[in-house]
This record gives sequence, structure tokens and C-alpha cells, in this order.
Amino acid sequence: MFDVNALLIWVVSGGGAGVVAYTLMDKVPQLASIKPEMKRYVAALLTTLVACGGFFLSGWFGAWVGPTLAQPVTPQEWVIALLWVAGTANGWASVIHARRDLSKH
Repeated sequence: MFDVNALLIWVVSGGGAGVVAYTLMDKVPQLASIKPEMKRYVAALLTTLVACGGFFLSGWFGAWVGPTLAQPVTPQEWVIALLWVAGTANGWASVIHARRDLSKH
């Protein structure tokens, strides 16, 4: 059975955003042709966007199927939560980058 909650939790905090971002970097020709020194920054930005998008989706799905992740209430809590999501996603993206790309050298 497909579990949307588990998928969103994996994307937001389990490294899924990094996997999605690096897969897109390999499959989309415009992203694959970026110079190597810029690719890391583009991957970090893409990872952050995927993770924050997953976080917003978890809030949207929470309104329909029940809470998937704890949602912030105040603007300050939203900023803090998004910074934590972005930081976690980029940390996992660095681990994925090290395993996928640096292990080849």
C-alpha cells in the first residue's frame, strides 16, 4: 500500500529531497549541462525547493487526510521550520553527493 505520509516524511527529513534533486540533475539535460562548480549550488537550491515543497504538501495533505508532520502556527515558527527543513535536506544532499559522485573518483 502506498503511504503518502511516509513518502512526505522521507522527502522532507529523510534525504528524499536530495535523491530527487540529484536524479533531476542527471535526467534533465539543462541541469546536466551546468558547469561542475555551479552544479553543487544548483543542487543545493533544488534540494531546498523540493524539501520545502514537500513540507508545504504535508500541510496541505494534513488538512485532508490528517496530520503528516507537525505544522507551525506563527510566521516565526514557519521561518524556523523551513530553515530546519532546508538545512536537513542540504545535509542529506551532501551525504548523497559524497556517496554517488565522490565515490567514483
